[in-house]
Amino acid sequence: MKRLSVENIDIIIDEIKSGNTVIMPTDTIYGIACDALNKKAVNKIYKIKKRDNNKPLTLNLNKKKDITKYAYITNKLEKEIIKKLMPGAITLLLKKKEYVVDLISKNSEYIGVRIPNNKIVKEIIKKINSPLVLTSVNISGEMPIIDLDDLNSEISNNIRCAIDVGIINKGVESTIVKVTNNKVEILREGKITKKQIEDILSR
Repeated sequence: MKRLSVENIDIIIDEIKSGNTVIMPTDTIYGIACDALNKKAVNKIYKIKKRDNNKPLTLNLNKKKDITKYAYITNKLEKEIIKKLMPGAITLLLKKKEYVVDLISKNSEYIGVRIPNNKIVKEIIKKINSPLVLTSVNISGEMPIIDLDDLNSEISNNIRCAIDVGIINKGVESTIVKVTNNKVEILREGKITKKQIEDILSR
């Protein structure tokens, strides 16, 4: 696996456009990424991570307005979460639009959407003109990594290149939420805590 600096972002973009998977920094950890609309590339991520085929992935989008291309915003609370908590380390489950591929949503009527707050990721999404699948770069069940020196060789042997920014000092995955019965349900508490969400939404 070739380690690249941020200045080599065009190489990463070309790799993604060619249907390959790459590694890049996120808001919180290192992630493995591909074009979310490329089925072969998405399947590669499942294979490399040894991820349960029934476990869905998240769409990473460049702008808030892009969310409605892939999902429905059906209530005021979902709008508030998007308005006040995005971009950032939060994933919101929304009812997906009919044409969103089941490969990502795994036959669920919901899809996870996220607006990253990382300039590198946002630039890549903009340049490929497509959403990214971006998930922690680890074998499923293992800890996410904040330093490429700790990358499992089973993964690095199957990836051509990565953007290396050194140690990422956050190291906590995103928080996953869903609105159920007009209340915020925390499906996975990550960087943003339940209390922080409640405080922000109450303002």
